[in-house]
Amino acid sequence: MTTNTHDPREHIRGIHQILISDKKRIGFLLGAGSSFATGLSHVSVPAVVQMTKTIIDEVHAHSPAFALAVQDIQAEIESSETPFNIESLLSTIEAKRAVIGSGALNGLDSSAFSELADRVKARVVRLVSVHEKLETKDRASLAHANLSNWIAKGKRRFPAELFTTNYDYLVEIALEGSGIPYFDGFAGSFEPFFCLEAVEDVDAYSNLVKLWKMHGSLGWTYRDYDKAVIRDRTAKAESILIYPSHLTRHWPISPARLSETYGLPERLVIIGWADQHALTDMKHNPTHIGQVESVSGSTVTIRMASSYPSNMPVIDGTVYRIGQIGSFLKIPLGYANLYGLVTQAGVLAMPESLLIAYQEDPAVADGHHWLRMILIGEQVGSFFERGVLQSPTSGDQVHLVTNEDLRIVYRGYNDRSSIVIGNQCASDGLAAQLDMD
Repeated sequence: MTTNTHDPREHIRGIHQILISDKKRIGFLLGAGSSFATGLSHVSVPAVVQMTKTIIDEVHAHSPAFALAVQDIQAEIESSETPFNIESLLSTIEAKRAVIGSGALNGLDSSAFSELADRVKARVVRLVSVHEKLETKDRASLAHANLSNWIAKGKRRFPAELFTTNYDYLVEIALEGSGIPYFDGFAGSFEPFFCLEAVEDVDAYSNLVKLWKMHGSLGWTYRDYDKAVIRDRTAKAESILIYPSHLTRHWPISPARLSETYGLPERLVIIGWADQHALTDMKHNPTHIGQVESVSGSTVTIRMASSYPSNMPVIDGTVYRIGQIGSFLKIPLGYANLYGLVTQAGVLAMPESLLIAYQEDPAVADGHHWLRMILIGEQVGSFFERGVLQSPTSGDQVHLVTNEDLRIVYRGYNDRSSIVIGNQCASDGLAAQLDMD
């Protein structure tokens, strides 16, 4: 009889060999635990559960009306099988405040919801502003400094990427204390603004360590006159941008970037001090609809995931129709995305070998739906080109194409010399532009 054994030493040696190689791409995921276990007893951000309890207790003590409203909201959140914590509470409050108008929800009117949201957010900001307690001499003792020092000493072909769900400045303090130049998505000096193009372009700042704050940060706020995301350490607490999930379509650092990084075969992601919702961000991607079953020239056969909840999913407030003839789909391949148009849907779209078997026994379909598409182009960074230089293989993931993807496909016109003539047929939310030049 064969006995299967697990030797952690072998896995550690394997990781060690990867880390000493300068050719491997590496990333680190830092969840709430990294701001809790800082290595300094007097500098610690409360864990999510404790932070939630602290803020809820303060809200209850402040106002009976607020207490009843929060109890109602907690029941609503838990009834949807979503964990109740400070982030889900704040996201729900912000969403209700955005739509309440002149009416009332949970016993509160618009002004009361605004006061509740500002009070919760201000308290979150105070709890995570642990940098105010951090003396200069203590910076080198941070647990984060151990990681940043290791990054600084290693000369790698591809600089590390750090992903974090935390709002505080501890990672920035550690990187700067180690003298590491890094890019966090912002450009400029007087009023640094979030530069989406540089984030999407994989070749931008290719020699710098990347820091991606997926749930927002202290110092992030909207600029009043154009609603651009800027960095301002003097911004008022109630204006700080910290993960209102109903605004994820406008969110600077999408959790999908972590999902894509995690999925790249040539990249190692080390999960350190991670909490459960950070892992959920990494695993969950609502645009994933199935996988490549077979490829013949530029024609790709797709088997849809049997667990996909709907043929008309709502993603970031937009309804998408899966399988509509002429609609776009994409196949991520490393740093490139292949795009195709759906040409066939239904049983006849399955591979010919399966179709023959299906005619004899319909059970071979096993509840799956099938699509067929033809490849038309590929995207590298933020640029789209017609034609493809590479082909997918069986098992590659297939995704819906969102409005953000379509903007890349249809970009190239001059904003100043173009006029809007309608909407793209591929998406009601994407304007059709006519370039007058």
